[in-house]
Amino acid sequence: MTTHLTARIAWHDDGWNGRICSKPEQNTYCVGVKSYPGYVIHRKRNLEREKVCTGQALCNLRSHDLPPCIYSINAFGPDAIRGYSNPPDFFNGDADREEWDIPPSTVCVWSYEAMYGDEVYTDGRLDNDNDNDNRRAGADEFFAELEESESLIFYYTNYSNPFTDENDSKYVIVGVSRVKQLGKPLFYPNATDDIKKRFANGMVWARNMTSHYPDEGFRIPYHVYRDQPEILDKILVTP
Repeated sequence: MTTHLTARIAWHDDGWNGRICSKPEQNTYCVGVKSYPGYVIHRKRNLEREKVCTGQALCNLRSHDLPPCIYSINAFGPDAIRGYSNPPDFFNGDADREEWDIPPSTVCVWSYEAMYGDEVYTDGRLDNDNDNDNRRAGADEFFAELEESESLIFYYTNYSNPFTDENDSKYVIVGVSRVKQLGKPLFYPNATDDIKKRFANGMVWARNMTSHYPDEGFRIPYHVYRDQPEILDKILVTP
């Protein structure tokens, strides 16, 4: 039986087209606590810089102008862009920033459930010297179940989206496509031996997932009808 994938993405006001939002100051959802990865965008977003780069394609931007929503901004984008991940603070500077190419129609995903299952812990506690290796093995097993040109990707946003309020939390389906290619595992460069030992060779919790969009699959065009609530109500999918 084919395994499929749900890909959590941060809200984007122009359809995850590989461009800075046309009105970035109005997108208050990407920095929400249920965004992806929400705490990173909340901490690292530079709104003033995004205003300067409004609507520009990321493939034309310099490295320091790339936004922290890089994992999902190119889900339905037509061009290759450059991705990046800074080492977590608890690495204490003992590794460098990783950068990689993100092809068209690509999101960066991770198997978070495999990271927190009971099987990765030793005696009920996380032992970094051993359990992060178990986490890496669990992630590899998860991704190995996906089949190129067979598995489907269902894109969704968590509760940080325009259709959720404090009394009515909703997941929102954004689109669906078919897996084209799974990217290679990523690791922070120049990690010290201690970091490599404790954190599974310094693995980045992200891998490219490229789809066959637009040839196979579709994106629900919320951005086209953002000012037409009567149409949004008809196309909105909230499982």
